[in-house]
Amino acid sequence: MISRKTFDTIYNVCKIKNPNLPFGGIQIVLCGDFYQLPPVVNLKYNDTGEYCFHCNFFDDVFRHRIVLDQNMRTKSGEIFLTSTVQSVFEGNCSDEVNAFLNSLSRPLSSRRSALSTKLFATNALVDDYNRTAMMKHPGDLFEFFAKDQGHAKDLERIGAPKMLWMKNGCPVQLIHTLSEKLVNGVTGIVQALTAEKVVVEFPSVNITREIPKISFTVFNPKDNRVTAEREQFPLKPAFALTIHKSQGMTLENVEIDCCSIFQPGQLGVAISRVRSVEGLRVVNFHPRYLLKPTKEVTDIMNGAGFEPQEDLSCCRKTKTLSNIKCHI
Repeated sequence: MISRKTFDTIYNVCKIKNPNLPFGGIQIVLCGDFYQLPPVVNLKYNDTGEYCFHCNFFDDVFRHRIVLDQNMRTKSGEIFLTSTVQSVFEGNCSDEVNAFLNSLSRPLSSRRSALSTKLFATNALVDDYNRTAMMKHPGDLFEFFAKDQGHAKDLERIGAPKMLWMKNGCPVQLIHTLSEKLVNGVTGIVQALTAEKVVVEFPSVNITREIPKISFTVFNPKDNRVTAEREQFPLKPAFALTIHKSQGMTLENVEIDCCSIFQPGQLGVAISRVRSVEGLRVVNFHPRYLLKPTKEVTDIMNGAGFEPQEDLSCCRKTKTLSNIKCHI
């Protein structure tokens, strides 16, 4: 979710076009689900992670709201899985939901388990699992050490690992956007490795390419300068992922460890990645991990204080061909 501070910034930048109109007169379409993971706090930029609907202009500008209630990821016929996902997002743990989630602790089939993605709540749990899985993976181990400079504390905030382990055939995740299709979060399989070269296939976007090392930096807005820099391949092992990193993905086979879930929305995001119950395993579940969203989130998702409007003509303005200049 986008934060209030980020959205305020976008609003003011757009108003440069026309200070007298909201967003400078630019049409804005928002799409999101406030039941999912909340905005990330970034105190260096004085961003406390408030929801964007706290912006003073939100209710006045976004008067037209449409509820998208058709689940496009889950296979047809998975009615109970779909209803369970909704209950988990709302933090409601009926006896029926509790029994269903506990029943999912059974092992997946050997084929599905071999192809499954493991999801954990924290980076520490993911890193531990990835190290163990990498050592068990067949093939020669390659170590890639980052080139660092700057403040040690700021270097710890960089997502790229100081030491990166990889083997041929291991799963990896891109942690920096390289192109329109090779975006932060896409997963792939290592196809070739040397001491200086990494080639990765990304099946979801049908691309195989050599991945360059890039520079990751930490910028301090108070000092107006970069305070830390790390040069490394923008990759991480992906035998396991954090739930945060999986948001937006569709995964055929998922094994979720509920241990250390700490935010509302985490468990809902995790179980809604999968297309069917056959490909879903949930371990270490306890009702305490069904964290209720805040009242403000529940209110806005339930439409509190919102009156639907029938007249949508202001959002349906069109341009005729005579008003459009084409340059060939």
